[in-house]
Amino acid sequence: MPFEAEFAYNRKITLRPELREMIEDAVTWRKPWTHGAGRSAIIRLKKPLVVIQKGREVEIRALKLKGIGDFRNPDKPVPPTPRRFESDTSFHTEVDEKGDIVPVAPKARMVGGLMADRARNEAEASLEAFEKGVNTAVPVAFGKYKDLSFEG
Repeated sequence: MPFEAEFAYNRKITLRPELREMIEDAVTWRKPWTHGAGRSAIIRLKKPLVVIQKGREVEIRALKLKGIGDFRNPDKPVPPTPRRFESDTSFHTEVDEKGDIVPVAPKARMVGGLMADRARNEAEASLEAFEKGVNTAVPVAFGKYKDLSFEG
């Protein structure tokens, strides 16, 4: 069942080799991860990563691996599949170009996965916000499954 994936790591963050191996094992499902929520695995770090944000040290105590599976049932995580996820949510809200909160129909998404273009946009936006001093998620790496195409 293991998947092949390509990884690009944030060059500003030094990851210990065993942590890279743990990330890659979880993402590729060589060693399925069991701790998570929604479509994300959570890795609690025994030793925090320290990154510099605008001259100050910031500790990263956990990693969230988004789009690597369906973790809604913690006893039985499911790897990502190309099948369309049918949401029971009929809409969500977003802020439009005028700044108004508006209802929006959910976008198609795969079971347990995350579309690469959306994931890349989210990672780039988070990194930009972090570099500007916003307390937000810090993108440590970006990955893409090689042979997984969405059927939605």
